[in-house]
Amino acid sequence: MMAALPPLLRLGLTPPPRRWNAPDRVNAARGVGERLGSLLENLAGTARRRAPNLPFPPSRGEEGTGAAGAIREPQAWIDTVDPRHLVELWRNWEMVMGPELAPLAFPLGRRKNLLIVGGEDNMALQELSFQTPEILERVNAFMDAPLDDPVFVRVELRLLMGMRPLSLPPESTTRVRERPAPPADLGAYFSSMRPDSPVARSYAACLRSHGLLDGGSV
Repeated sequence: MMAALPPLLRLGLTPPPRRWNAPDRVNAARGVGERLGSLLENLAGTARRRAPNLPFPPSRGEEGTGAAGAIREPQAWIDTVDPRHLVELWRNWEMVMGPELAPLAFPLGRRKNLLIVGGEDNMALQELSFQTPEILERVNAFMDAPLDDPVFVRVELRLLMGMRPLSLPPESTTRVRERPAPPADLGAYFSSMRPDSPVARSYAACLRSHGLLDGGSV
């Protein structure tokens, strides 16, 4: 079996002598560089001949100029819907959906041009899956959107799972705090206080607030 050739011999290059001076070293390095450069050019030409229809990527300065094969950034989605119009849609949802769809479809929100609609159970979601074109038509008509540029283009169906629909009025966050019951011995020590003292007057005001003392007393 023939022994494996050294790397330089496999490339068709003659290895330098074991002992060489500085000029020989420079000449050898120059020859190796020229030969490798020619090999790389041959490889590039072979790749172009094998794939003639594949365009090479444009240079960094040509991107975005509209030339063939230029890489363009995708256009960002721009929200042009008035939020107040959306609020009116949620408030009038039952009227927009009509008596047949309103008991089944509940608005949960939107994501860009996607309308999110909820249902109480899987049977309701299955029924709504056949009504999504009508839901889109009714909602876009209420939003006064043109046919070629609708506000919503798709409906996503979800189970309510305890989520509160936007068509319902918001829950009140104000809590009424119940007044605690007065202590059982409140007012027991009022008779032993000096009527003209500030403490007695404050204590009397507290008793009057609980209805345990007449307004005319102290």
